[in-house]
Amino acid sequence: MSDITDSARPLRRRRAVATVVLACVTMVGLSACSSAGSLPSAHAARDVAERPALTARQLETAHSKILDAEAAAVKSSQIQDAQGRVLGPFSQELTAQLKLKSILKDAYALPVLSTSVKEVAMTSAKGFPRFAVAITDPVSGSNTPSIDVLVQEKARGLFGMWAHTSMLPGTVMPAIDASSAGAQAIGAEDAKAGLVASPKAVIDAYVKLNSTGSDANGLTFASDALRTQLAEAAKQNSTAMATGGSAAMSFAAGQNAPLAVRTAEGGAVVVAQMDYTSEFKVKDPNLPVTLASHIGALSTGKPDGVVTVKSDAKAHYTVSVVFNVPPAEAKDKTIRVIAASNGVLTGVENAE
Repeated sequence: MSDITDSARPLRRRRAVATVVLACVTMVGLSACSSAGSLPSAHAARDVAERPALTARQLETAHSKILDAEAAAVKSSQIQDAQGRVLGPFSQELTAQLKLKSILKDAYALPVLSTSVKEVAMTSAKGFPRFAVAITDPVSGSNTPSIDVLVQEKARGLFGMWAHTSMLPGTVMPAIDASSAGAQAIGAEDAKAGLVASPKAVIDAYVKLNSTGSDANGLTFASDALRTQLAEAAKQNSTAMATGGSAAMSFAAGQNAPLAVRTAEGGAVVVAQMDYTSEFKVKDPNLPVTLASHIGALSTGKPDGVVTVKSDAKAHYTVSVVFNVPPAEAKDKTIRVIAASNGVLTGVENAE
């Protein structure tokens, strides 16, 4: 049985000679991109709430250190070697990916972080978490830009990679509303932010939609490649288990609260985590079902590992999702998924 949702792109990590963090372009993206000269300097005598959390130079330095830390973790296959520079959903994903990489070796390709940031919007220096939403250039061998989120969770904390996602086919990154004061962050449960739904309500509705196929708690979502892929994976699992049992897929919001930033149109870019579980049930323990691929490898620690399901087994996954959420007064209130990470297998239960 193939693991459709946890395949990684067959690319090698590539480090460019220089990192361009705030290079403005006229292509679709963040309208708030600023040059180093237009952002306030670190010693500017301004109220902390009136400037972005990082200057252009500081953000470039932070981004470079994040890449170095991620490379160290990849080299050692130990997430601890990232030294606090990977956070949130990305930390969970990379931890699981490093485990699979240590088992599957060259048969498993890790995601690639681009070294070239095309456009970026930084939230205000007021409050925590502080974060930057960046569009990065495609890496070698790909034509797909990424949307990355860099976060400082608390005072004196390090900025780290919180989410790394790839834009989905046919999607557009909306312009983010930012000024010299920084982009406006929106609280996860802020129901008065002028959106069609709060960021938390958006991921909860998307979870419900994936679970039911039709019910989105009264919200409207456009069709998207991630939801289609998950539905196809669930269907294939059910077909494969039909003669000896059954298979189902369940969904839940991830443990990390969503992050959101105001768009120029008054809506928000919301970055959230979704967990999902494939459950396999066998009718007759005397007629067990075998599972291979990533499930077999993670369960046995062997690249060609195969496990047997005699009753009820579960495979757990996680994925990061980026939404374009309209303002409440918009005529078109459709929420669109514009980017997602590769779903990664994080654990297996009750498979021998």
